[in-house]
Amino acid sequence: MDAEDVAEFDIVSEFDCRWVRTAGQFRAIDYWHYRGQIKPSGLAVYDRSETAIWIENFAEPTPSFGNLHQRDIELVGLFYDLCLRAEAGRAAAEADGEILINMGGPCHYGRLNGLMLDDVRVVAVNSTRPERLRGESNRDSFGDLVDLHAIAPDAVVEVRDTANAMLSNLAAGERAYLEHALADPDFVADRLADSNDATSMMAAWAETALAAADNNPSELAYRAFAQRERGWYADPYYDEPQPVYEAIACFCTAQDCADEWPLLEPDTWFIADTVMCLGVEGPDDGWPVE
Repeated sequence: MDAEDVAEFDIVSEFDCRWVRTAGQFRAIDYWHYRGQIKPSGLAVYDRSETAIWIENFAEPTPSFGNLHQRDIELVGLFYDLCLRAEAGRAAAEADGEILINMGGPCHYGRLNGLMLDDVRVVAVNSTRPERLRGESNRDSFGDLVDLHAIAPDAVVEVRDTANAMLSNLAAGERAYLEHALADPDFVADRLADSNDATSMMAAWAETALAAADNNPSELAYRAFAQRERGWYADPYYDEPQPVYEAIACFCTAQDCADEWPLLEPDTWFIADTVMCLGVEGPDDGWPVE
């Protein structure tokens, strides 16, 4: 609300450049150099109109994302309004006869998308396990993921083969996975330099899971999904079936996986608790890992 008033009425923020203590559900993110976002509640994670606060970086030592992702946390950080500063920079440049055009970054998506916390300290983790919408009985009513076999049966075998191979690569180490999945050696090097990113979490999960399954991915519980037409990006008024260009292959290590499978596509990002998911592209070139 403070940021909205600052933007609308040109007043000074009560919080800008101050240490703040706040709480919300943390979601790791893979966007530029940012480390994650917090939303005011787990339910707000699914509301795309809800403003999120970005975590630009953590104070050293950086906490494990695997222990924070999808959990309610309390934190302290130095708050600043990135978009406010971007606007001031644009105005100053314009006064000097230069035109600045924002081509990317959080503020590219709207004035209130640049609320930042810097040098963040985690005060408390208030969730004993990751929190997300669960329950297979909720899939038809609330989920946007549907079983791949129901809408793309011809892709089922190839997606499973790709997922098994990628899980084995992950279990062999982050480097094996990245070098197989990515063509750019600089990108691979950047990923390997970060021991706390998504692929690091996934590799650790795969190593543990496959060790318990005698290194056989087929021994793990598995399901593959695609987004149904009424998902976030679909036209609700267009009722013709759409081709499936992406699949989400998920493995599970729980004793009972019935209610562990993700119902919504955002819940497949970075999860590595009882379930770990891989994005698989296709079908123009087979179904390679995303």
